[in-house]
Amino acid sequence: MKRIVSSAFALAILCLTSHFNPTPAQTTTQTDQLSSFQRTDTTSSDLILRGVSDDGKRFVFESMGNLTGENSDLNQEIFLYDTDSQTLIQVTSTKDIPVDAADATKGVDTHVTNNSPLISGDGRYIVFTSNSGTLAGDNTDGNQEIFLAFLPPGATTATFTRVTDTKGQKEIFDNYTPTINRDGSVIAFVSTQNIPASNSTATVNNADLNSEIYLYRRGVSGNPFFQVTSKLDSEATKDNVGVTVLGFNAAPFLSGDGKVLTFVSGFDYAPASATVNNKDFNGEIFIYRVGDDANVVTQVTNTTSADVIAGGTLVVNLLTLSARHLSNDGSLLVFESSGDLVSGKNADKTREVFLYNTVTKTFTQITDQKPANIPPTAADLARIDANFLPSINSAGTYLTFGSVLDLAPVTTTPATNNQAGNREIFRVNITNPASLLFRQMTFTQPSARFLDQRQNTPVSWINDSGNLITFHTSSNVTGGNSDTSFEIFQVLIRPVTSVNADTATVVNAASFDPTAAATGGPPTIARSATGAIFGTSLANSTAFTPSATLPYDLAGVSVTVAGVAARLVFVSPGQINFQFPPTIAAADSVAFTINNNGLLSNGTVKVADVAPAIYTASSLGSGPAAAQCLAVLTATDGTATSVYSSPPCEASTSADTPDRYLTIYGTGWRNAAAGGISVQVKQGTADPVTLTTSYVGIQPDFRLSGLDQINAVLPKDLVKGVLTLTVLSSSTVTSQASVTIEIK
Repeated sequence: MKRIVSSAFALAILCLTSHFNPTPAQTTTQTDQLSSFQRTDTTSSDLILRGVSDDGKRFVFESMGNLTGENSDLNQEIFLYDTDSQTLIQVTSTKDIPVDAADATKGVDTHVTNNSPLISGDGRYIVFTSNSGTLAGDNTDGNQEIFLAFLPPGATTATFTRVTDTKGQKEIFDNYTPTINRDGSVIAFVSTQNIPASNSTATVNNADLNSEIYLYRRGVSGNPFFQVTSKLDSEATKDNVGVTVLGFNAAPFLSGDGKVLTFVSGFDYAPASATVNNKDFNGEIFIYRVGDDANVVTQVTNTTSADVIAGGTLVVNLLTLSARHLSNDGSLLVFESSGDLVSGKNADKTREVFLYNTVTKTFTQITDQKPANIPPTAADLARIDANFLPSINSAGTYLTFGSVLDLAPVTTTPATNNQAGNREIFRVNITNPASLLFRQMTFTQPSARFLDQRQNTPVSWINDSGNLITFHTSSNVTGGNSDTSFEIFQVLIRPVTSVNADTATVVNAASFDPTAAATGGPPTIARSATGAIFGTSLANSTAFTPSATLPYDLAGVSVTVAGVAARLVFVSPGQINFQFPPTIAAADSVAFTINNNGLLSNGTVKVADVAPAIYTASSLGSGPAAAQCLAVLTATDGTATSVYSSPPCEASTSADTPDRYLTIYGTGWRNAAAGGISVQVKQGTADPVTLTTSYVGIQPDFRLSGLDQINAVLPKDLVKGVLTLTVLSSSTVTSQASVTIEIK
């Protein structure tokens, strides 16, 4: 028995306001501000971020978790998160294929998996692989096929198109690692099947079932497939003996405009006389321009297996799966390599991040590790980073990657740089390659999942504007990932054009007094509670949240507590109501900021685990409680009906069977231990009466708002009249002013 009669009643409580608008004072500065969000909480069910739309508002991942209540069999499914609606959607819903549908004891014939989703830049299409036979047509052989899902903003269910229809061996490497352009009109993928294509000839086919790269052009009349590569294993054998086959084609990635494709290959595509070639069949990076003939490609890197330091990884050139490697127009390519690609700058052969201009055919080395010794000692190798997993935004203005290096020191304090050697996310401004600007975007504690933080490898994506980074990591970025599961986070960079000279104050939104808030001692608020901030120029206008799914930005205003973004209920020039981030630990002094379209206001607050307060009709924390009366009426046939009404409330009609309750709305008690919250009423100087509670916890309709609820029994012998109402915590001294409830 938790629900209330109207969600509108609860929303009205959250938006209770008392405007407080002193004259603003400002000082100017020029910087920016970071706010972090934890977007998923899989509770130990790991996920892999695979793709993000160009604006950063939609991302896709694969997980075996039951994240929306639709995956009870814990199959590997595709999920999409929409940040505008803050909605998580399970895109696929598939089941394993049993040996005998009528007899579950005979086991599973085919385990169905959905893999490697990538979302188009416009956020409407998702390409992925699956061996399901229920998404779009039969798939009785259980082969991994390429599928395309259409899920535009506002839709909650996808429509599916099956792109390939091949006959394989139930292996994930039949058709795999798909990539998609911005509007979903072009798809590229790797296949070990001989797919009939528009350019299929005696010399362009896959009769030997090698790993080849294909294009699929949605909406093209006739045959929509085009075979980009066509190589025989015999073309890449060591010493021409045919014992060790070195050739492969892998990791394709399309530019947003669908005109440029990059991939890694161990084949040699160069003419016999070319000075840039791959005669040693090393894994090199290539560029293909869509529309050219098969095998007409440009070799970007020209390295050998000797370009690896002793004791290092065997990977020389790397295109990371599930990262953006090309700008929208295909002019810029980012990748990792241990090759010396820029005139001796990487003579030590460490793994570095490189940027390649496909138009000018020039390299820029982004990172530059310097071992103390050449060749590096064992101690040097233990400090050298790898797996930066770089990604570029579609606009071609920023790179992001993860690193344990201290690349952008701000001060000598570990809190503002990466002296601790954690795996942090960095952003690099590449608009001027001659003067690279690094920015550290996360400041985390070491992931307890890894002894060596170099093994904690987040994949990151940055949006077109360069101000929103999406990534997955097992680190506890915002304090809400103590189980070290891989979760998806976002970091928002907001500009700061000036700083407010007036200090802002935050208090519990249910107990506040604007005057006391401005002049009193250090306020205390519970984590997860609804808070009220008072100050000057906190917003340029008044705006209310449109729904129970509270946004992080409202009318250009955001609130950040210790680097963690807070959800907003209401903003105005003199007051903001918000939910205090639940992951902030209790402390005597925690910094918070308000960013009002570039104007930054600062303040500090004392944070507790529990600090209860009751909402009141006056919105000032005193007087009649904002509560509801609940009567449970039983008909002669035994049917019970719940009837809500406004106070005054009636006491129960029976001492043995309570049928009258008081529903109290407040905030700050959801973190209390079982039995740690009590409710008392008293009249005048009489002894207080402790009411029996049937529910103490989160108000279920507004879980994200900080609104809490208590249902308390009104006993038959309860005194009539206006009673003082108090919510007490066993661990916190309650200082709220007098709150009343009337019993009739």
